[in-house]
Amino acid sequence: MNNISFLFPVYNEEKRIKNLKNFILWIKKKKIKNYEIIVVSNGSTDNTQQEVKKIKKKYKYIKYF
Repeated sequence: MNNISFLFPVYNEEKRIKNLKNFILWIKKKKIKNYEIIVVSNGSTDNTQQEVKKIKKKYKYIKYF
């Protein structure tokens, strides 16, 4: 069970979604346990989905909708 859910609504965030990696590193630095990251696209028309999928391959606790 996850105690903390971080929710990121996105729309055409292809260039900025890479900052998600920095956020994940921050979480690890703070030693936060039992969390999930949820990324919800609001109909992005750029490559946001592809960028999230790249990050998701490395970090399995990311959910993308």
